[in-house]
Amino acid sequence: MKRDRFGRFKRKYRTARKMSKRAAATIARKVRKLREEGYPVKQSVAIAYAYARRHGFKIPRRKRRR
Repeated sequence: MKRDRFGRFKRKYRTARKMSKRAAATIARKVRKLREEGYPVKQSVAIAYAYARRHGFKIPRRKRRR
């Protein structure tokens, strides 16, 4: 792979971000707080995503479980 002028690898195709940096930071902060309170990982992630959606962040849709 080729590198750009900053030494990073060039990608052939660029994909769009799934969510904004601010939304990702909010979710990470909320998960960390919930983990400290003693929630399991999966539950804390679910709560954090629900919190972000409620507060208007554009988050990818939930995946359907079969």
